[in-house]
Order: sequence, then C-alpha cells, then structure tokens
Amino acid sequence: MKRLVAVILLLFFFIYSCDEPFSIVGTYESRYVLTCVIEDSKDVQFAYLTRSYEVGSSKEDNLLKNGIKNAQIELIENEMHYFFKDTTIVHANPTGNDSVDCYVLNGYYPQSNAELNLIATLPNGEVLTSSTKTFPENYCDFKEFKSSIPGEYWLEGYGFELDFGDSTEVYNDFQYYPTLNIYYTKKREGDSVRYVKEIPNSLTEVNGKIIDHYPQSVPVPMVNYGIQALTKGLLDICEEGFEPEEYKIVLTEFVIYLPDQNLSKYFIANRVFESSINVLVEKPFYSNIEGGIGLFASITKTVKRCWFKSEYLDYLGFRSIY
Repeated sequence: MKRLVAVILLLFFFIYSCDEPFSIVGTYESRYVLTCVIEDSKDVQFAYLTRSYEVGSSKEDNLLKNGIKNAQIELIENEMHYFFKDTTIVHANPTGNDSVDCYVLNGYYPQSNAELNLIATLPNGEVLTSSTKTFPENYCDFKEFKSSIPGEYWLEGYGFELDFGDSTEVYNDFQYYPTLNIYYTKKREGDSVRYVKEIPNSLTEVNGKIIDHYPQSVPVPMVNYGIQALTKGLLDICEEGFEPEEYKIVLTEFVIYLPDQNLSKYFIANRVFESSINVLVEKPFYSNIEGGIGLFASITKTVKRCWFKSEYLDYLGFRSIY
C-alpha cells in the first residue's frame, strides 16, 4: 500500500510539473552595474552606470550601451565630497555617431594613501556603494633603478634588469604591470612623424616563427629583458625598404601600473584558467559593489625615463636625439 501511494505521488508530481514550462537556466534577474577606476595620472575620472541584460535580448533592451541617466554619483575622499556630472559622449565614425552615457568628474586628482568611498543613488532611490584605497606616495622605490640600458655586458649576449623596489618582498594582494616603451620619429613626405612602440622582454620560437612576449603581471618590483628581445623590438620599427639610420629614437620610458587590491583581484579572477590539456575549466567572477555588481578601484601609474647606450644604438644603426 505504501508503495502504491508513493507511485501515485510521483505520478502526480510529474503530471503537475509538466503543466508549466521548465528552464534549466532559471529566471533571469537584471542587476545594476557600476564601474569606476580612479587613475592618479589623470584629472578626469569616469564612472559608468548601466543595467545587466539577458543574452539574446533585443537591441532596445541592451542597456549596456545606453547607461542609466539622472543618477547621483558621489565620491568621498577622506572627508571631501565630489560629484560626478551626468554626461553623454558622442564619438564620430564613418558609419555614424556612437554615444556613450557616463558620469564625469573633472579637475580631480586622488591623494596618496586616501580612503575612497563611492555612492551611486539611482533615480528610483536604490543605492549602490563601494570603497577602495589609493597607494602611499612613492610606493615604487627606484634606488636600484639603472636608467642606462642595456646592461654592461650586452655584447656578450646578456640582457638587463629593471628594479623598482625591494625585489625580496612578494606581495600577494596585488601585481605590478611594467612596460618599456620607445618613442621614435620617421620622415614621411618631408614631415617628421612620431610613433610609440612597446618593447618585448623575451622571445620564443614556434614552428620556425619568432614570437614576441611582453611583461605580464609580476608580484615583485623587478622585470628582466633579454638582449635578443630588446634588439628585435628596436629593429622591428624599421619598415621594409628603410634603414635604421632613417629613424630617430626620441624617448624611452619605463611605465609601471600598480592596481589596488580590488583591481588586482578583478584581473586575477577574470583570467581564463586552463587545464594542462588546454580545456577551459573555470572562469570566476569578482565584484565589490554593494547593491549591484561591478568594480570600484584605483590604479597608480609611475613613469621613469631610460636612455639607450649610445654604443648600442650605433651598433644597430639608429640615431638618438637624447
């Protein structure tokens, strides 16, 4: 008898559940998205307020392109209050004009080692909040930085090392993002045109083809450059039919981007994690916005000028004006 009752209950559940459509995805829930990354090297800051939308929705429902207007976004630095201005930026292109809705804060440079709080009040009264902190002043230490590159033994095939802090200390909460850029000029139709190029720090050979590799995030304030990579990076600026002597190396800059803990966690969490057989196994997500999703963070940019040794540029055939 008990078995019969159990069967009847199962049949009832099955019949009843089939009356209603069932989706394995579940019910979609739209959420507010707030994004703001404070950059210490700029006096104009941007915030973007949108709403997430379901994949496959119509163009009219795509609120990522057309943000939420008439909100109030307030930035609090220590005890100072700043308000973003509701703005629409129009970009002209050959097929027409594209507009982006955003919030702009002009004339604001973040202080070092400051507590930052962001409050977004939506037109319907809902509130999104978040907080972050800027880095202390002169966080990168350049006491051991050698501005003349490459190193002393470049003719013997040795590369060089750029130090910008205590390399014995490993920071688990954030990563450094270093780049080495060269600025150069070339004559075009009588005019001198200026260009910029990032220099790779290592090379690999794949199926007979040389592949450039650029510095990725590093947990220590130090990056190594191979002399072969540096030489190839410089020679690659020469277009076919032109010699190095037709180019002038104007400026060399070493740039370090230092994201705060929130931005570092976002970079790490949104990386594609792969198994040993190159199959996607996980792609996590990071958000630090209360009341919605998104990111509020800060990033510090430090620039140091470098100089190529004159004998090295002469060896390659380039001219320098510094």
